[in-house]
This record gives sequence, C-alpha cells and structure tokens, in this order.
Amino acid sequence: MKKINKKRFISELQDNTNLSYDECLIVNDILENNLIFNKKKKDKVINELILKLNINNDRANEIYDVIMQFFLSKIKEKFDEEMICMKNWVKYLVSTVVFGLIYIVVEYLFYKNIDWKMVIVATILYGVFNIGISKIINKTTKKK
Repeated sequence: MKKINKKRFISELQDNTNLSYDECLIVNDILENNLIFNKKKKDKVINELILKLNINNDRANEIYDVIMQFFLSKIKEKFDEEMICMKNWVKYLVSTVVFGLIYIVVEYLFYKNIDWKMVIVATILYGVFNIGISKIINKTTKKK
C-alpha cells in the first residue's frame, strides 16, 4: 500500500482545521505513534492532541474527525483504483474465454475436429496479446 504523502496530509490538515504548520507536525507525530485506529487509540490520540496542542476536548474531536475523513478518502481512492484494476482483469479473462469458445466452434464447424493443443495455444496467445496491447494503449493515452 502506498504511504500517505506527509506534505499533502499536513496541507489538508491546515486547510481543514486552521492549525499552524508546527501544530500539524505535532498531529502527524501523534498519528505516527498511534497507527491503528480503534476506540482505545482514538481516546489516546484525542488525549495527546489535548495535551500537546493545549486545546479542549471538542477541538480535539474536531481535529480527529478531519484526520479520519482524510484517511477514509485515501482508502476509498485506493479501493477505487483496485476495483478498476480488477474490472480490467475480469474483462481480459472473459474476452479470452469467449475467444477460446469461438475458436472451438469455428474449428469444429470448418474441420469437424478440434485440435485442443491449438485451442489452448491460440487462446493463451490471444490473452497475452490482448493484455499487452491494452497496457500499451493505456500508457500512451495517459501521457497525453
């Protein structure tokens, strides 16, 4: 999993909480020391925010909510990227299976015999070329 960009996190934290850069660094340090988010850690993070930033409980909860929204948005972005990747692999798999089935039908209709080695080789080659060409097209179109 990609690491979160510290500068981007601090910038978003500043924009959404009106904390200073130094205060955001303190928040970042607190989060780095309390990586897992659960009820105990939430309370610990909030208590550390109160102590180190000299703020009240409501303000600490507000900052914590902004932090959680940031992380949830990053998780959603990553999930969306993975779903697109998974959809592409399913598309490649389905098109390759369909190609194999069509190849079998055509070979049977023309020759009344099915050469299974050729079906397997042709289907594998189709799948490899289909993925390769799609990847090349995606890379060239993303640069533009």
